[in-house]
Amino acid sequence: MLAVQENINTSWSSLQEPVCASKFPSAYLRLLSALENGWYILHTELNPSWDQNGFVYRIQLQQKEQERTEELILPKTRNVDEILEQYCSLEYIL
Repeated sequence: MLAVQENINTSWSSLQEPVCASKFPSAYLRLLSALENGWYILHTELNPSWDQNGFVYRIQLQQKEQERTEELILPKTRNVDEILEQYCSLEYIL
């Protein structure tokens, strides 16, 4: 049982580790990594950003085998829009 619990925590924790230098935000790279590792998008919301100068996505991800759910907050950019179009139908909630 402990080995299973450790594996569950390790899978998401490894996605949270710093990534190599990139022009993309680390949250965007975590989203790509999660999708590549079998996570799927459960729900998305588009909300005004905290500073009211744009919008951010609130993305809920789920791993089916272990029924884990995690959340990412990403700024609305063309790259994020393309990924979300590819992996889900967007629900805009303002």
